[in-house]
Amino acid sequence: MENKTEIPLNKSKIAIHLAVVLVFWVFGLVSTFEPSTFVTDRFPHETPIRLIGIVNLLFCSIGVTVFTKQIFSKKSGLTIDKDGVIDNLSKVGLIEWKDIKGFKTSGVSSTRLLIVFTSKPKKYLDRAGSKTSKRTMKSNWRIHGSPLVIVSGSLKIKSDELERLIKTEFEKNKAPHNKV
Repeated sequence: MENKTEIPLNKSKIAIHLAVVLVFWVFGLVSTFEPSTFVTDRFPHETPIRLIGIVNLLFCSIGVTVFTKQIFSKKSGLTIDKDGVIDNLSKVGLIEWKDIKGFKTSGVSSTRLLIVFTSKPKKYLDRAGSKTSKRTMKSNWRIHGSPLVIVSGSLKIKSDELERLIKTEFEKNKAPHNKV
């Protein structure tokens, strides 16, 4: 039997994110169709309120779509096996051990990022599922030095445990040419 570790999505945390986005979506709906509700001395005109509502609806609709798909997804968030890390969150798919150069943890307490440094960043950028994903990955590359960033917040695992697990598996499975 193949040694494989599947890390499920933290659906309760995703449900909380969905609830928050839905609240903002409702505000967007009201400000789009009933902007007079928000007219004050500070914001005396309905047009900017309506425009803010429309923009809010667009962004929140994306959030609702993403979080709803994650809640009903049968896939695990991450799968770690002899070939590498399968990232189902960012839709990058398999990040092969042979392409990984190393790791770095960044971020603060609840939002910790595991940055995966790769010898083939373009390969993974080309796999981006959408224009938004590609822009996010390019931004990650510019800010963190790699397009591959794993956010443990949506996974049912603590960030330090995830980091330890991935680094241990990397040491066991890395190709001879990327051994440090």
